[in-house]
Amino acid sequence: DTGVQVRLIQYYLAVISYFDNEIPQVVIDGNFDGNTVAGVRAFQRKYGLPETGVVDRQTWNVITRIYNSIVQGISPEIIPGADEIYPGRFLSLGMEGEDIRTLQRFLQEARSADPSIPAVETTGTFDQATDAAVRYIQAQNGLPVNGIVGPLTWDAVVRLARQSRTAG
Repeated sequence: DTGVQVRLIQYYLAVISYFDNEIPQVVIDGNFDGNTVAGVRAFQRKYGLPETGVVDRQTWNVITRIYNSIVQGISPEIIPGADEIYPGRFLSLGMEGEDIRTLQRFLQEARSADPSIPAVETTGTFDQATDAAVRYIQAQNGLPVNGIVGPLTWDAVVRLARQSRTAG
């Protein structure tokens, strides 16, 4: 398999493997290849699932549960860059909070790397400007252009923000 769903699985496994050295690092490239199969099998082995290398419903449910428990336990004071990890909930127009503020900060940094990204202010409210910037990044990264920030959109924004840091 290939595509957005595979990239989502790879992203979750990459975060899990960062905190668990029994799970090999998975490359987030959208290809369900040998690297991904090895990561899935190691995950299944660790969590007592049938070691098939296939992400069935049971495996997916355990992956998301483990991912969410990791995200809930991360403190930015303990792990530098912890705010770069997808917060575990979908973000969309009208929402407010610290996750939105973090997203907006990353969008501002990303704009330094790509000035064609619409400008965003850090308000903590997912407003029209934030929606426009998110949709632009989704379009540029081959993601569904829906304005909703899930793990893959978050990852794309963070990668652009990192580019601006290394370029500066």
